[in-house]
Amino acid sequence: MNNYSIPKEHGAYVVLVAAWLLGIVYSHSPDVTGSALALILPLSIFFLQEPIRILVRRKKKEKIELHPFALLCIISTLVTGLILTLHSPRILYLTAPLFVIALLYFYFVRKRSAAIILSLVGFLGLALITPLTILASPSVMAPRDLAITWLFAALFFCGSLVCVNIRLSGGSGIWQAILYHILASAVILFFVYVHALPHSAIAVISVSFLRLLLIIPYRKQYSTLRIRYIGIQESVIAGLGVIISALPF
Repeated sequence: MNNYSIPKEHGAYVVLVAAWLLGIVYSHSPDVTGSALALILPLSIFFLQEPIRILVRRKKKEKIELHPFALLCIISTLVTGLILTLHSPRILYLTAPLFVIALLYFYFVRKRSAAIILSLVGFLGLALITPLTILASPSVMAPRDLAITWLFAALFFCGSLVCVNIRLSGGSGIWQAILYHILASAVILFFVYVHALPHSAIAVISVSFLRLLLIIPYRKQYSTLRIRYIGIQESVIAGLGVIISALPF
């Protein structure tokens, strides 16, 4: 851990901030202190992923030295987590799902699984920032509604992941992306139909689906597009999703 490096997954930073902003939108009456803590806590945990990877993959009897920045992130995680729990004890609702996702992530890291699987589990974890931000606000939301909100955020952000995978797989991931968007749209439409999600959710997933439809006829060109440009595109999509969610429908 002595050779610490800040995570370079730029897409994860976008999802982290977008999930936080989405939580602020859905909380309706955000609390400044709670919202700030709800951003600092996952950011501190996110910065710990590199030391955790080294720790999980290390060989037996291999000596590990803790980098000062990693130590700072550990302290920040513990202190921020404690303050946020005292500020809003309801965040303990997320203990179980966070524990399960963390176990899955550590398991796949240890097995050196494909990057798409690690990213998928990571995005599921990042989507928890949305209900975390809601719980950190004065707003009251039932556990069922929190779970549905998390699922909506996860489906939206993972849509970006499967589209980027088209580029990383050289175009071979197109059918997986199409199937994913069909299933994700069906799930979101169902929850809107039963009034568990606002109508803006349809517009949000429509933007994601439109992005895929624009990729399909140009998938050969897309599969050779520079990652930097794809990152900008996905950042815009994530931003549009947050803006649309904030609009009155």
